[in-house]
Amino acid sequence: MTGIELEEFYKSRLRGRFPYEDCRWIADHGGVADSDFIPELATYFADIGGFSSSASRLINRPIGQLQRAVTYLSRDFFERHRPLAPIKALITPEQTPTLYARMQSTEEARLALLDILRTLKIG
Repeated sequence: MTGIELEEFYKSRLRGRFPYEDCRWIADHGGVADSDFIPELATYFADIGGFSSSASRLINRPIGQLQRAVTYLSRDFFERHRPLAPIKALITPEQTPTLYARMQSTEEARLALLDILRTLKIG
């Protein structure tokens, strides 16, 4: 995916309302506090979205910022937040369709960003 394609992907698949209802269901059924899960997930979505929304202009960012981005993007949400890993299995198209779709799209964007940054010889 090119930077421009990723920006279009962002507009069509990563913007929109945060899936609070699905997240609360996960918290209730997964034995975690939504106050532990929702803020971390919201930040993660925002970080990936921020890079994705300007993917064609990544080359204009300072090299240090791009190197930190590669480090950040090298791990998915549950790798970054290991205590929350047990709830991953609850995120399914049947139980939490909105959250599932957002997680899938965010993962696709994360991997595309890594490819773009590696093409730029960052990381």
